[in-house]
Amino acid sequence: MKILIWAITTVVALLGTLLVAVMAFTVGWLSDNMAGGADWVKQLTQVPVPAWLANFLDPAMLEWVHSATLSAIGAVAAGLPWLAPMLGWIAPALWVVWVIVLLCLIGLASGLHYVAGRRRSAA
Repeated sequence: MKILIWAITTVVALLGTLLVAVMAFTVGWLSDNMAGGADWVKQLTQVPVPAWLANFLDPAMLEWVHSATLSAIGAVAAGLPWLAPMLGWIAPALWVVWVIVLLCLIGLASGLHYVAGRRRSAA
């Protein structure tokens, strides 16, 4: 039982670390590429709606989704001047939060390890 507890803890820790690493890399990439914000915003607004999507959505709904997406892109473009500096703080914050979660996970696994050991000695 103890081996199962630590195996699950290890898998969760590895998957969580991988997830945080991917998110930190993505945030770092975004903060590095925010300087030329107007270029990629213009390119995104010119992307056409895929034709195959019309098979799944009503044309009126498709138009609404397209306009909502363009509005969201416009909002992001308007926030670029203050968003880019903020992104520099997100990656370290992600790692700090993950370390806290990881310590709680290890504490939980240690508690379960202790309980499993006491259960075995009592039996």
